[in-house]
Amino acid sequence: MARKCCVRVELECSRERERLLGDPLFFLHHAQDELSGKQEPSLLHRLCMFSYLHGKKTARWFQCLVQAAWWHLPQSRDCRLTVLPSLSSCKIKLTTPCTRLFNAEMSLGVQLDDLDTFLSIE
Repeated sequence: MARKCCVRVELECSRERERLLGDPLFFLHHAQDELSGKQEPSLLHRLCMFSYLHGKKTARWFQCLVQAAWWHLPQSRDCRLTVLPSLSSCKIKLTTPCTRLFNAEMSLGVQLDDLDTFLSIE
């Protein structure tokens, strides 16, 4: 039987990592009241509910990311990508010009420490 757990998200400044590794991703998390009406919500606001990773929000965000990234691939000219409804994963269907169908499902998870153990996000 699977246990229900929550993934708590804690903020960690990545500026030093960015400086050392040249990593371009640096997310700054502001309190909800600091966000102006014109500013996009931070990634943490998109993926979390309070201080915990929200499975449905994370799955929806990942589905949108896959759909947006698809148009940058050369295969997008020949195949049609359809993101299928799912509350906890990213299900896609690829249709080729000769109407062959390929289905894939990507499950989302979090790696626990440095172990080969993952916690599925649902």
